[in-house]
Amino acid sequence: MTRVTKAWSFAVATLVVATAPSSGAQVTRPYFDVQPMGVAAPTTASASLGLGSGLFWQTSRSAAWLRGSAELFGSSLAARTFDGELRSALRQLGPLDLGVDSRAQLDVPREGGRYGLVASNLRLGTRSPNYGLRVGAGALAARVPGYAILAPSAQIGGWFRWLGVSASGDFAMSSRPGIGTIDTVVARIMPDTGILVHTDSGDQRVFNGPQTQWIPVKLRQSQRLVFNEARFALGARFYGVLVDGTGGLLFSENRGTRAHAMLTATRWITPRVAVTAGAGQRVIDPIGGLTQRSLVFGLRLAPQRVSSGVVDAPNAAASQLTVSRLGDHVRLSLRIPGARHVEIAGDFTEWNPVTLSQERGDTWAVSVPLAPGVYRLNVRVDDGAWMPPPGVSRTVDAYEGTVGVLVVS
Repeated sequence: MTRVTKAWSFAVATLVVATAPSSGAQVTRPYFDVQPMGVAAPTTASASLGLGSGLFWQTSRSAAWLRGSAELFGSSLAARTFDGELRSALRQLGPLDLGVDSRAQLDVPREGGRYGLVASNLRLGTRSPNYGLRVGAGALAARVPGYAILAPSAQIGGWFRWLGVSASGDFAMSSRPGIGTIDTVVARIMPDTGILVHTDSGDQRVFNGPQTQWIPVKLRQSQRLVFNEARFALGARFYGVLVDGTGGLLFSENRGTRAHAMLTATRWITPRVAVTAGAGQRVIDPIGGLTQRSLVFGLRLAPQRVSSGVVDAPNAAASQLTVSRLGDHVRLSLRIPGARHVEIAGDFTEWNPVTLSQERGDTWAVSVPLAPGVYRLNVRVDDGAWMPPPGVSRTVDAYEGTVGVLVVS
């Protein structure tokens, strides 16, 4: 497991360095969660209290999540879980994006044993934020009590956004040929040569029949370890509540097919404070198909409102800007399929973000008091990068950033 952890750390450092020159200005947005968790494992009926924390890091072309938890059981506190994920876009190839996906997971259940996994794939996908496909190939390393594997892997997946709902899914495959050893015994028949017995009439040989002797042996049997996994993610916004769902199927030769799902709801009370609650079945060992029931409730603290990013898809993007005058106000509306949170900022707001309201599915709008003139503004979707809205001219501001130019008549 030490080698697995070192490999994950090296992969994170390599990708951060590789993507820094092409990612533009980096935007670091950490958040910390304090989440009491009631956990009931399949092998025990007792519950425990845990504390979890997470860190979210993002640039214009990369995003990473790091999460961990410790469990309080009785008077002892012990680290139980760690998981992380890194997604990075390396290069644009026409209408396609070449990127790298890496993930790591470590679980130490109270019952003992360690479950760890590190996977990394080089993938190629379309760039459309509304729908698309991707394929990838890489390697997977896993360590569970009793065995460890290192195997090539491949994945195929896609995503779509429609009426404020975002969804993504992947099917992962990994296998390697191997040799299994079985401890057993085999019978060896010993011929009966008889026993020589001395009698008054002379020596006589007495036979009792053949004898059976059991010999311990190790049998080597050819086998093939196969691991398949289907993963799904769903994100939506209902009346100001962000709903994230993750789930999937684990296809294991040892345990058969196992289903898992986790549903989490987040409500931002202020731009910096949110309440989070969730429940479901969490994966501990994806190779062996071991899951664990989990309940989560906690408080999320962040320097600004952030989305969870569980849906693996390009950031939602505005496709149309409409400007209309309503008396002394101007209505700005944007059509953004699959968006969950939209903000606008400009010189007319003193560059303070203003949240748009969702109307009729994919349409987001806001009314601001604007006199005829020329204004500068940018739009941010789902807490991503600030970008000029579509359909307007662009210029460079005093900070060498790109902003949109809006002409209001």
